[in-house]
Amino acid sequence: MTQRLVLASFVLALMTACYNPSTPAGFEGYVERGAIIGKRAFVEAQKGPTSTGLGWLLEVKNVALLYEMWACFALVKAVRGVLGEPQLAGKLSRDDHQLAVGWDYEVRWAGGTRVLYNVSFSRSHAATRRSYSVPLRPDVVLEVPAGGARQIHVFDAKFKVDWLAGSIPDGEDHQAETENVNLEREGTFKRADIYKMHAYRDAIPAAMSAWALYPGTQLRFFPKEGGGAIEQVSDLPESLEGVGAVPLSSGEVGEELRAVVSQILRGQGP
Repeated sequence: MTQRLVLASFVLALMTACYNPSTPAGFEGYVERGAIIGKRAFVEAQKGPTSTGLGWLLEVKNVALLYEMWACFALVKAVRGVLGEPQLAGKLSRDDHQLAVGWDYEVRWAGGTRVLYNVSFSRSHAATRRSYSVPLRPDVVLEVPAGGARQIHVFDAKFKVDWLAGSIPDGEDHQAETENVNLEREGTFKRADIYKMHAYRDAIPAAMSAWALYPGTQLRFFPKEGGGAIEQVSDLPESLEGVGAVPLSSGEVGEELRAVVSQILRGQGP
């Protein structure tokens, strides 16, 4: 089981390191193989389609999807750092061409803590899987036992960062725009992603916190009780109730995600 998780993490880390920025919209990603029809070209991180034929369209992995799968295994690794080896890990689906993580994939620890990948929440579900409004399917969920109940912490992978370039409009907002550009050049989260985290937390009654995982540099947490945004892991409150954003680069589990997970799992260690 441990070997399976390590292998999956390693393969996904390699895959997310490859980027194909010139492929058409909707097919941005890492090209695994050459052509089925047409001439095979060099297969690596390239600018543009790997194949001059038609087959490449069937072999392109979406980078956002790969980052989403990587985020799942990064969360598993962070939980494992606190609770030790899991008791159960679901099987990955794979063939000659790809490794995939299916919906409802689960990793479970003794005591009941679980990491769930792409599980659904809807009005027809009960207890921890219920959404009181529209159906929702967050990328990754950390489910933690709390007394006789179970708490949910949502993690949604966002393979996008605000990096603004170009001219800044003149006028009264010039200074504010300049400050935003400086922040975004560092690699900050998108405001729209925080709105989405509010949607998860508000619609899922069991949700304590909701976090956007993104390949940037800045941690931000907005506690439910207010009091201003938190930017340092050392300032995180004991009880994480609210929404936030956690930087997560592919290939590593950063200090910020480890700190968030450790705080969520306080008192759950072996």
